[in-house]
Amino acid sequence: MNERDHLEYKAAKMNHQNDHIQDIEQDHKTETEGTSSPLTRKVTYTIISILIGIDVLLIALHSMGYYLRLFPPDSLVLSMFIFNSIVLLSMGIIAKIYTIVAAFVPGVIIVFLILYFSHAIDDAHYKTIHSPIGNEAVVIKYSATSLGETMYSYDFYQSMLGGLLLKELNNRYSYMDFRRYDSAEDVLGMNDPTWKDRKHLIFHTASGEHTLRLK
Repeated sequence: MNERDHLEYKAAKMNHQNDHIQDIEQDHKTETEGTSSPLTRKVTYTIISILIGIDVLLIALHSMGYYLRLFPPDSLVLSMFIFNSIVLLSMGIIAKIYTIVAAFVPGVIIVFLILYFSHAIDDAHYKTIHSPIGNEAVVIKYSATSLGETMYSYDFYQSMLGGLLLKELNNRYSYMDFRRYDSAEDVLGMNDPTWKDRKHLIFHTASGEHTLRLK
């Protein structure tokens, strides 16, 4: 082998070694990026599990007549959306996936604005009556619909866990008023109820006594 051929052989060998080293470095870089990615498969499964758990819990509570005080009793979908958004936002911030944060922040703000204005235009009113005997409390949701005469409707909920949770009581009361009473409070006798004991609350309504039995 002459000197020229020998030099060409050494150059080809060095190029082959350099290519091999570059391939190894590229594989190592790809592996490192994959393992150091903030959103790993484990984190993804954790997020999905948390979301499913929250949704199942909210649906189960709703089916048993329990509601979160933060939301109106008939807003299951809205409460699920807000809780899921909060979880996704929290996970995005923790994992430093700011695309998730940027995508969900406007949506959550819009939903909160919708919730606020829906409360503002809703004709339902709420009043809480506390027991003088113990820590029991009853939340009354009431509304009035007027078409010449006025239909008053009342739904009752027992306050639990310091007011964070409401339990629906199956004692709905309605009354058709032909302009005899001035307000929904007067129809139910809301300002002067009688606590028979810690578990029984009696309203002296326009049509007679209406008794609530607490859980």
